[in-house]
Amino acid sequence: MSRLKADIRKTMSNLVVAPSRLSAFSLIGDTMSSPRTHITVNELNDEIVPRLDLVEKLINTTLASLIETTESDEERTRREDQKRRFELMLLSIRMNVASVSRRHAAVIRATQDDDRTGGSLLQLDENEAIALDNARLLYDQVKAHARQ
Repeated sequence: MSRLKADIRKTMSNLVVAPSRLSAFSLIGDTMSSPRTHITVNELNDEIVPRLDLVEKLINTTLASLIETTESDEERTRREDQKRRFELMLLSIRMNVASVSRRHAAVIRATQDDDRTGGSLLQLDENEAIALDNARLLYDQVKAHARQ
């Protein structure tokens, strides 16, 4: 399992996605100085998950289109590799979102049942904190490059 985590971290830190309308960007991976150790239920449900869904659709659609329309075998291979690395990074983020959701299911359920406010804090372990920071970073980068 630690080998898988190392591969995921390496992939996340080296991921470069360059869809035509998004320009080029790379993820910082786990090199951020201080990932947040808490997140609110509202941040998880109303920001992280929907934004992750949006980014996934946008990048997958863009990369699929680029793979399908490119005439260069070298470019197609490069885009397919980008797509695989992006999918691996998303898998890591989604696994960590699921981990947070499982560990804090009672608090999340109570929030959804209106028994608590959505401001309830959820404790994140190190991997969850890194993954959620990467999700935020990915969204911010896509948003910034989409404006260009």
